[in-house]
Amino acid sequence: MTMKKYCFYISVLLLFFSAAVCAQENDNVDKNAVEILNNASAKYSNKGDMEIKMKLIFKDEKTKNENSAQGILKNKKDKFVLETDFATMLFDGTDMYVYSDATEEITITRPEKAEVQNMDPVAVLNIYKDNFKIPAAKTVKTKQGECYSIDLFPEDLKADYIKLNILIAKADYSIKSVSNQAKNGVTNTIEIKSIETNKNYDDSIFTFDTAQFPQAVVIDLR
Repeated sequence: MTMKKYCFYISVLLLFFSAAVCAQENDNVDKNAVEILNNASAKYSNKGDMEIKMKLIFKDEKTKNENSAQGILKNKKDKFVLETDFATMLFDGTDMYVYSDATEEITITRPEKAEVQNMDPVAVLNIYKDNFKIPAAKTVKTKQGECYSIDLFPEDLKADYIKLNILIAKADYSIKSVSNQAKNGVTNTIEIKSIETNKNYDDSIFTFDTAQFPQAVVIDLR
């Protein structure tokens, strides 16, 4: 997955914790599904900085290969740091830093304005409410209990993914997973383990310290 796609995917997760969904009324949007999304969003909106413990799952339907990793995402407004078993990703509001354990490389980029908007939960929310078809929610049984399953289909047929899916617990409207099914047969899923709100992080944790990786090769693409 390219960095741009990864940033968008993380943003899709973050937007549900930022503001209520106000989808346009049309035949492509189910009002009850939007109400469920609103309830889930209200559970987390205006709750300050967050820490989200998650499991990342990458599944290739063609090859049947599946890989997973544990991750912790810390978010403060337009800044975030994601630490996983295989990489560390940090966006400080201006620059993106990615450290890969496998290659021992630090890649630094400065996203363009459009890419930055994709990392802003509120901006992504505007994309979301204007550019997706949202059919009626389904009820499914999962290991976390009964959940609403809501699919989001992009109206842009050139998008490289077929749909997004959100699982929301019926009991308390907590978000259990967000998944992205790509056209190439790969499904990327974020399973939510826990969410802590009102963390009030210091800005310093969103500053990348290259000194922590003294052996790493720095690739500066800014």
